[in-house]
Amino acid sequence: MQKAKREKIALFRFGIIFPLLDDHKDYGEQERILDEITRRDYEIPFSKRTKVSRSAALSWLYAYKKGDGIKALEPKERSDNGKARQIDEETTTALLNEVNSKPNTTIKAIVERLERDGYNNGVISLDSAYRFIRENKALLSPSNDKDRRRFEMDEANEMWMTDAMVLSEPMVEFVDEEGKKKKVKARIFAFIDDKTRYIVFAKAYPGERAEHLLDCMWEAFNRNGLPRKIYTDNGSAMRDHRIAIGLAELEIQYIFAHPYAPQGKAKIERFWRTLRMQLIPTLPKEITLFELNNRLSQYISKYNSSYHSSIGRSPEEAYLNEVKAVRVAPPNIPRYFRRSEERTVSQARTVSLENQLYEVPIGYAGKRIELRFFDLSEIEAFYDGTSIGILKKVNLSFNANAHRYGGK
Repeated sequence: MQKAKREKIALFRFGIIFPLLDDHKDYGEQERILDEITRRDYEIPFSKRTKVSRSAALSWLYAYKKGDGIKALEPKERSDNGKARQIDEETTTALLNEVNSKPNTTIKAIVERLERDGYNNGVISLDSAYRFIRENKALLSPSNDKDRRRFEMDEANEMWMTDAMVLSEPMVEFVDEEGKKKKVKARIFAFIDDKTRYIVFAKAYPGERAEHLLDCMWEAFNRNGLPRKIYTDNGSAMRDHRIAIGLAELEIQYIFAHPYAPQGKAKIERFWRTLRMQLIPTLPKEITLFELNNRLSQYISKYNSSYHSSIGRSPEEAYLNEVKAVRVAPPNIPRYFRRSEERTVSQARTVSLENQLYEVPIGYAGKRIELRFFDLSEIEAFYDGTSIGILKKVNLSFNANAHRYGGK
């Protein structure tokens, strides 16, 4: 299965189990969530099924908690090519989970339940199920210890909203990557806390690319920790694949506007209106991007500390008083948001990326590897999910000279 398909399936599964990741919910609340999950209809990627069974949800939850984050939710590549395949990977995962969670239930009863839920196209060989259980005894009766890394937010930091506003005027001057001065319509990205209206962070950029949104997001995380959810619209920058994968790795649910009631986005729209009325008219006719961000930072500080009629106090006071626990952002946040591409290593032990050759360690010629990178300054290679190191550019001039000298 292609990597893009595996990741799309993993993101769908993460969205299903996200409400179950909070270990502070009691048994009754967990059961209510599971019941809601099984009642809903879904558009399941690459599947004709529209329902998610309890067994599937619990198996994904177990895999996520015991595995390697979001990657644990990807369908596994089969290693039994050429052999009889009677139970698929999703079915075996659900079978293990059912046996572990219901030790007093017979295998036959579990198989019948999985067949009713549509696993393995509704046909599961009882002999195959018994054989699989015998061959995987080491995976039975796992520890019930909970993952204590998770936390519970009371109100603030439960959900941030993000959006971008085009600044029609004044035109903003900035210096591009080639050192040339340009004038553009600036875009302001902002993150606002849904409960308290606190502006977590805002910054102006010369464009509306995913890299600009990521820069703003990382600064917001470093200043205020990680929220549980981020809610956004369907702009092209927001739809960048790296953002969805990176946020899932950080256990942050990424929600787009259509699943939520329209009034949700009204809070950040109101902030944009206030910004247009209070800040924009005070800006000079000519301004640099640096100066604009200084003015914006000063304005945000004043906005956060001013009385807000909707909450009866300042956003800053509400935010600081209502945050009960903060999950600190991990170091090297950009590494969570790297691009991922697959390449086959040539017999010369090189791979090509954006018209540049990179040298791969000995032993991987002819093998398919994954390249993870945010930009071309650091490219990390992975084989079968394990890092094989940072790749270096091929020095063609050195190689040519080495070949020539060796021929003398």
